Amino acid sequence: MTDTGTHVVVDAGEKGLDDLLQIVRTQGRTVRICVAGKPVADLRPSIETVDPLQTHTELQGEQLDPNAFAPASDEEWPLEAR
Repeated sequence: MTDTGTHVVVDAGEKGLDDLLQIVRTQGRTVRICVAGKPVADLRPSIETVDPLQTHTELQGEQLDPNAFAPASDEEWPLEAR
């Protein structure tokens, strides 16, 4: 196990998953798992996400126009304006 200061590098099998998760949970640090010295995975603290519909209540109940992404017609976007 190598402590780089910002994250911990561990060779697969060197420590158990419980030990690695404990480092992530208690220290909030990233653990990089390596096999034969090559990185294969990172364990990092999860980021809490916020539901945008909860923070922007004005968006609740809005419906997306099904034609919103349809190509513009010649009337909406004349050839001379393209």
